Amino acid sequence: MRKQPSEKKKNVLGIAIAAVIAITMIGLTFSSVPFLGSQQQNVERFNGFEVVQGQTGYQVEVDSQVFSFLTHPADAAGVSAEPAAVQKLRSARMVYLTSNFTDAQAPAIAAAQFSLHRILQRQNTYAETAFTAPNAAGLKVITCANASATVPVLLFRSANETTSVSMEGSCIIATARSASSFARIADRFGYELLGVLGNGQ
Repeated sequence: MRKQPSEKKKNVLGIAIAAVIAITMIGLTFSSVPFLGSQQQNVERFNGFEVVQGQTGYQVEVDSQVFSFLTHPADAAGVSAEPAAVQKLRSARMVYLTSNFTDAQAPAIAAAQFSLHRILQRQNTYAETAFTAPNAAGLKVITCANASATVPVLLFRSANETTSVSMEGSCIIATARSASSFARIADRFGYELLGVLGNGQ
């Protein structure tokens, strides 16, 4: 029996989403490996932490774990973010990371979400990826309406607006217009959760 065209489209979409997530995870897994064999271009102290610049970005070691970033802490600090947003992530034991699976910046959003997973895991926060609408990947449908005081939602969305992180109740909204801007947002969260940013930074 032949599949209906709509079913074929859903299967293709599901495979595409899975491929994007898999490629993103593989790439970022390798980027979390220390700069073995690559020439260190610069080592500096930032807010008490040693920041190593290599060929693929920046790395910071915290509690014997090495974390990779695409932007320098000072650059990430330039992202406009409500202080309550980071505090909400810091205190949460579970958080949903959601987005529109048809977003024009879907690959960049997937990369930003994955980079946060490891850092949230370090503080024993369970992060679950979701989408804002029914999807072929079978992930949960989560929007800001599902956010609660104990389980916040972090919504990534692209828009032709200034890169920012805002709050609507217990929903954190990360807005950016480009892939590099989503990387800066993820790095802003990461640096703050690790303590690299803060104390007036």
